[in-house]
Amino acid sequence: MKICIYAHSFPPIIGGAQTYQYNLAAGLGKLGHEVLVLTGEIPDTLKSKIKDYTSSYFKVKRIPLFRESIKMKAPFRDVLINSFTILNKFDPDIIYSNGYIPCLLISMIKDSLRAKHIFSYHSTPELDVNKLVGILPGNLEFELAIATFIFLWLFLVIK
Repeated sequence: MKICIYAHSFPPIIGGAQTYQYNLAAGLGKLGHEVLVLTGEIPDTLKSKIKDYTSSYFKVKRIPLFRESIKMKAPFRDVLINSFTILNKFDPDIIYSNGYIPCLLISMIKDSLRAKHIFSYHSTPELDVNKLVGILPGNLEFELAIATFIFLWLFLVIK
């Protein structure tokens, strides 16, 4: 199968979700699946200090402004256009999105792709700093409203 993992962060960015995604990509690749990780760029502050991950089990393509759009600091339009262009060419059987906003982005273009879409979310809420989904730490009500909207919207789209 051709599988795309669609997530705004991927190693060398370090975190639990990123480690999970790396292991998923490597494991699926080892099983013989063709795996593409579509993710955000490495921050400029890290580019000179670390090297990008490469693997013989999967390919990584980095989309400009993907990481920034997740935090509402860049418009979705260019991320959507770049994502669609890459996904249309790769023609995956499955797109696995990780995170609320990546899920929302894929949901906006999935009807133009033949792939099935699978979504999961991995993050640790930090309620002491009002961080629920990681979009705008310090604004728990807004983050909860975004998460609720996305799940309700997905329910209506899937139904």
